[in-house]
Amino acid sequence: MIDCDVINADGGTRTAAIIGSFIALNNAIRKLQSKKILSSNINIHPVAAISVGLTENKIILDLNYEEDSKAIADFNFVMDENQNIIEVQGTGESENLRNPN
Repeated sequence: MIDCDVINADGGTRTAAIIGSFIALNNAIRKLQSKKILSSNINIHPVAAISVGLTENKIILDLNYEEDSKAIADFNFVMDENQNIIEVQGTGESENLRNPN
């Protein structure tokens, strides 16, 4: 288990924690492999995360705090190196999302 605290951020703390956790795990595995504590055949697959927000009918990637606080809705996407979706998390912030049709 990896516990990640984001000490300083301008929005996107969940995505920062996911990326930071991946980097920390990868670094720990590589260090333990170099010391022959872990087998060299242990591999982890890279992940990436990004926040996407809807503000004033615009779509914005990687919202900062000001954009996030004004968002109608925001989403977090987590994907692997092959662009397979691992997680999607979304919330309506200031109002419910309506079907445009």
